[in-house]
Amino acid sequence: MIESDATGARRSKFASPSSTIAFADAALAGDELIEYSFVEPRKWPQRPRLRPDPSIHFRHRGRANVVWLDGHVGAEQMSYTRTSGVFKADPEPLGIGWFGADDDNRLFDYE
Repeated sequence: MIESDATGARRSKFASPSSTIAFADAALAGDELIEYSFVEPRKWPQRPRLRPDPSIHFRHRGRANVVWLDGHVGAEQMSYTRTSGVFKADPEPLGIGWFGADDDNRLFDYE
């Protein structure tokens, strides 16, 4: 069975709750800034060749508030952004991207 991010999961299914994003400040780069409710991973597990647009919004002096699955909160700085071309605006000047050193889904507990 292919894993999907379309359904929820029990906490026991996550290997590292202290380094797994639960939720964060989020937005999309539409024609203008669009407030958004979800934080998209860097890669879709069920569509590895397609890449989502970033949605973590670094709106607090270049940082995003992040709540981790274990309940602690941190302020993270953007390290990467890109666009799929779906939205017209460039996400970088709007402060929308991802954080972390690796271009994978480790922070979303998907490998």
